Amino acid sequence: MKFMDATKKILLASIGIALVAFLIGGGTYAYFSDIEKTQNSTFTAGTLDLDLGDVTVPVAVDPLKPGDKDETYAEWTLTNTGNVAGVLNVSVGVVSGNEGGNPNEPEGDAEEGTSVGLEERLNVSLWIEQDTEKKYLKPEGDSLVWADTETYALLNDFSGKSTTETISQGTGDPNLGTFHIAYDLPYETGNEVQGDSCSFNVTFELRQPPQQP
Repeated sequence: MKFMDATKKILLASIGIALVAFLIGGGTYAYFSDIEKTQNSTFTAGTLDLDLGDVTVPVAVDPLKPGDKDETYAEWTLTNTGNVAGVLNVSVGVVSGNEGGNPNEPEGDAEEGTSVGLEERLNVSLWIEQDTEKKYLKPEGDSLVWADTETYALLNDFSGKSTTETISQGTGDPNLGTFHIAYDLPYETGNEVQGDSCSFNVTFELRQPPQQP
């Protein structure tokens, strides 16, 4: 009987040891942990915002007569008020001409009786000035290119054309430059443009530069 009691005690002790070992073994797989989460993480797209300064648009010249010339006709200070640097494209819209005529005297015809509009006699110069550097728009084929030398061309030659090369803003500088328009109606222009008018738009497009490989 004593033997049985001793065996029972040993067995119970063995069970107790096994339970402790199991608990200890189970504890080796437990680690302290803490979970936190960020709140309201956001991605905000930058902005390109082209500002033309305080100039009043549109600008107009009336009356215009042969010999009139103005090298400071209009100017716009182009500024990117956004926070992403951009590159500038310039487009000249289709020139719209109106054959007005002189009510007191018939408008003269051009060569071979073909009517000529003011846009085919008026020379204009379009350029941008950045610091001390000037870039002039020059009609070339179906587009406009930037030239280093002063360029006057017939207004009609700019009609419906855009630049193929961009003007860079420069890192950290919001000022893209000052865009100018000058005009010159040659003194020898005749009656063929009396009472005529013409209008056009200049569009400035600021874009994100293409990603470099």
